[in-house]
Amino acid sequence: MDRIGLIPPAEDDVSVRLHRIGQVVAIGALLCAAVIVGSTAVIWSNDQLIHRWVAWPSPLGMRPITITLGARMIGMLLALVGAIPVLYALVQLSRLFSAFAGGHVFEDDNAARIRGIGLALIVKAVLSPPVQILTTLNLTLNNPPDARTIGFEIEAGHLMTVLGGLALIAFATVMRDATRLSQENREIV
Repeated sequence: MDRIGLIPPAEDDVSVRLHRIGQVVAIGALLCAAVIVGSTAVIWSNDQLIHRWVAWPSPLGMRPITITLGARMIGMLLALVGAIPVLYALVQLSRLFSAFAGGHVFEDDNAARIRGIGLALIVKAVLSPPVQILTTLNLTLNNPPDARTIGFEIEAGHLMTVLGGLALIAFATVMRDATRLSQENREIV
């Protein structure tokens, strides 16, 4: 028998879908975190990848860079420091969707996780310029004195990341209020 579009799906269908989506996103977020850490090591171990993925899109552009073992290690460390907020956000996203998969939607922990993701996005945007400055300095520090560079860019993407973080913090506040109302409704019934 066909369902009419205005009738909401049965609770079991919603639970099954939420469980499936929750599992996929939870696992996917952790895989993304692993890829970020793994790709950092791969990029900083290969000269061509450093030129393509680090130097070229940065303020260095086509300027000469000097890649030494020390520059690689410091570069990898800087990249990981810059990735910490993203890794934190991905872990929180995984925990959030694991809770959703378990049927735990309107809970204070979930509101806190959403807020944490928002804060991590803001920290990422604030951390990007200093990491970029230190990375450009690191890659040109061994150049002759007239070929050393310190540079950074503030892009529209940084502003969008901050706005996205603020939106998630606002959403977390709404989620916390919804959680409180949901608990009050359960106590009344």
